[in-house]
Order: sequence, then C-alpha cells, then structure tokens
Amino acid sequence: MNAEMMKTTPVLAVAAGSGVIGVLYVALDAIGASSIYSALNQLGPAVLLGICLWAAYQLVREQPLALWSPIPWFFVACAAYFGFGPLAYYFATPESVDFMDAFHAVDDYALLRTNLLNVVGIGSVCVGILFGRSLSAWHPWAPKAPHSLSVMKRALVVFLAVGGTAKYLFTLPYALGLLPWTLPGAIQHLSSLLGAAIILLFALVHWGETRFRWILYLLIASELITGMMSFSKQDVLWTVITVVLGWYLGRPRLRVLVMSAAGIALLYALFLSPFVSFARVAVGVLGTDNPQELGRSLQEYKDVGKEEVSEILPGVQGWWTRFAYANAQSFAMQEHDRGAPGNTLGLGLYVFVPRLLYPEKPIMTSGRDFTALVTGGDSSSTAPGIFGEAYWNGGWPTLIAVGGYVGLVFAVFGAFSMRTIAAGRYVYAPVVMAGIVMGFRPDDWFVPTYVGSLVEVLILYGLLRFLLIPLITSKRNGTKPGTVPPPASVSSKSAGSAT
Repeated sequence: MNAEMMKTTPVLAVAAGSGVIGVLYVALDAIGASSIYSALNQLGPAVLLGICLWAAYQLVREQPLALWSPIPWFFVACAAYFGFGPLAYYFATPESVDFMDAFHAVDDYALLRTNLLNVVGIGSVCVGILFGRSLSAWHPWAPKAPHSLSVMKRALVVFLAVGGTAKYLFTLPYALGLLPWTLPGAIQHLSSLLGAAIILLFALVHWGETRFRWILYLLIASELITGMMSFSKQDVLWTVITVVLGWYLGRPRLRVLVMSAAGIALLYALFLSPFVSFARVAVGVLGTDNPQELGRSLQEYKDVGKEEVSEILPGVQGWWTRFAYANAQSFAMQEHDRGAPGNTLGLGLYVFVPRLLYPEKPIMTSGRDFTALVTGGDSSSTAPGIFGEAYWNGGWPTLIAVGGYVGLVFAVFGAFSMRTIAAGRYVYAPVVMAGIVMGFRPDDWFVPTYVGSLVEVLILYGLLRFLLIPLITSKRNGTKPGTVPPPASVSSKSAGSAT
C-alpha cells in the first residue's frame, strides 16, 4: 500500500464505520426492533469511540505533521462527544441520567436517532475531507522558505502586544461581565494571538534561543491563571493543549503525546470540572477579577470543595454529562420534525457585517435562546452541536451539506497547516491554531465556529502575509544565517496531504 493511500485509510475507516453503524440504526428503526435498541445504543457509540481514536492515532503516527491539521482533533472530539458521551445513559450513575433528563428526557428510541444523527454527520465530514484532498493540490498560499529567527522575534513582539491588549483590555473583562456591550468577534479572535505566541516561543527555545524561556513560562502561567479566573474549562484546556503542541514541535514523540492526552483527560475529570462547578457556586458563574479570590477558592476546594459539590449535585458525574449531547440533539430533532425548525444557520448572513458598524447585529451564539426554548429559562448556555443544529434547521439534507462543508474546510486547512509547519513558517501559527480549534469544536454553533471564524481567519491570513511579514522582513535577514530549521516532525512522507 503506497504512502498516499495510508494517509487516506484512517478517514476512509471512519467513513465506512459510520456508514455500517448508520445502516444498522436505520434497519432497526425500519423493522421496529425496539427490544435491541438498548444494546445497539451501547455497541454503536462504543465502536465509534474506538474507530475515531484509532483514526486520530493512525493519522499522527503515519504523518507527525498531521497533528497541526484539524482532522485528528475532530476525530478525538467525536470520540468524546458522540462515542463516550452517549454511553452515560447506560453506564453513568442513575443521578447522572436524571440530571441529563432534567434538561430534556431521552428514551432508547430518541437516543438511537441521535446516534444515527451523529454517524451521518461524521460520515459527511469524512466525505468532505476526501473530496477536499483533490483541492489541496492547488495551493498558491504554499510557503516556499522558512522564516528567519529575527522575523519570528519581531512577530512575537507583535503577537504579544496585540494579543495581550485584546485579551486584558477587552476579552477577559468581557468574559468576567465587566463590559456593558457585546464584544465584536474580531477583537475576541485577536486574543488568540497569545496562543500563537506560545508556539513561537517554543520554536525559539527549541532552536537555541533559551533566553526566551522565562517569557514562555510567564505567558503560560498568565494564560492558565486568567482561564481559571474566568472559570473557563475550555480556556485552561486550550492553554494546556497549546503547550503540548509547542513541546511536540521540537520533540515529536507519539508515546509521550498519547500520555499527555491521557493526562489532560484526567486533569479535566479529576480536578478542572469539579473545581469549576464548585467555584461557580461559591463565587459566581462569570468568575472573578481578583486573583486572591481565585486562590481562596482553590484553598476552599482543597479543604471542603469535593464534599460541597457532591452535596449540590449528589451522585452526578458532571465530567461525563458534559460530553453527552443526546438530550439537546433529541430536542432539536423533535422540534424540526414537528414543524418548528430553527433558523440559526441564517445568522450566516450577518457574518460579513462588522458589529462596530451594526451594533444591533444578532449574537452569533444562540446558547441561551436554545436553553430557554428547551427549559423555559436562560440561566445557562447550551448547544446541540453542529449536527443537531443542522438537523434542527433543515433535516437530513442540511446535515449532510453542513458535514460536507466542514470536511472541505478541514481538508484545506490541513493542507495549509502541514505545509506551513513543515516549511518553518511559524508566523502563520495563528491561522494554524484557528484550524485546530475548529477541529475540536463540533459541539459548538455552526455559524460562529465554521463561517464567522473562517472569515476572520482569512482576514488574519491576509494581514499576516501582505502587511506584517513584509514589514518585519528585510533582504538582509530573509532566509540567511539564523533561519529556523525544519521541525523535528518533518519527514519525507509527512509533508504532503493533510489527510
């Protein structure tokens, strides 16, 4: 089997596995074999869990650079949300099931339909990825020469200045509820430059610029602390993932990568999820702007937190229920089928309208409205994931179209990211990181994650290529001495297609 086929095999395996599971779901539904709904609802997600994890592992094993593509991250996310998550209805505690049913009750048949929804969605994404491979051969953006160390240092200054300003003057205060107005998505996106700065710092340290190590440590600590202050599990985990990516850039050891993934999972289940639940009750949902109060919360959690959390939600495995989307998906499917479809995909019409010019622009994330629709209250923000949202808006045809579009985006992003990292063009790290974020967010809303973010990334790419890089590059430093060598993860077979 040639190398090109090996690159495609994991995606084909997920597509084929999703297809087989989907056919079983449809057959059972057609013959009304309700007696084995329960068994297939356990077997199907378990098989999907295994196939997706295997595919992610195989992609990175065959092509170390594939870690910079959205595709393996998407498979890991699908394993968590649509493989592991639904199993909670059969293997979690009764209190956990009751907690999920309190949002929207799900029986065996409803769970079967959401499991079918997920495999159709995942299969559609895989088809989009495979089709997108043919487009990845056309790549006018493909980098031709690595960035020099001096260019990376100048870009680092810009990323720290712009990203730090956006983060500490706007994004963080907005997350803490300190701003009285809706923050434009473009400004929120600029704060992600700090994550790209971590990658640049790792690259500089890997290639001998050890004096940047303390800046790296301070930036990581700052990102972790601010993530904890806003009680954002996502921000904390993203910082940890960014550190793993930066480390992997110079030391691509698959075994250590797998161990890191297991460690992140344990961090989430044993500490991060229960602490955030405790802190949101003890301090407030929006977090705290006082680091000392965060310290007190950590100490209180250490002393009595676990017991208090168990008293608030006795027997509820919150770390597991967080991965279960069947209740939200089931409601979305029921709403469409009874003639009350959603219209969230229509928000895409507003993507090209800056909020600064149109302050009344609708909020792109519809989580609170969706929660109010399900429960009658908007005290929390909930999403049915892109697959549930697609069906809610237009049924099976829209689900397949959305999945194909997402797969196409992943394929193009993957090709760009792998070639960029292979060539040592680390100034494009913000674009690469944005693609990874898209990969692990199939649980989010479609328009802000896969349409709005894509537009913002294209604008960012244009600013980097046609403004920043020409400004910080000169003929005498271009690719002369001091040029960054290729990353350790580059090999002759790994610098090709994203899939």
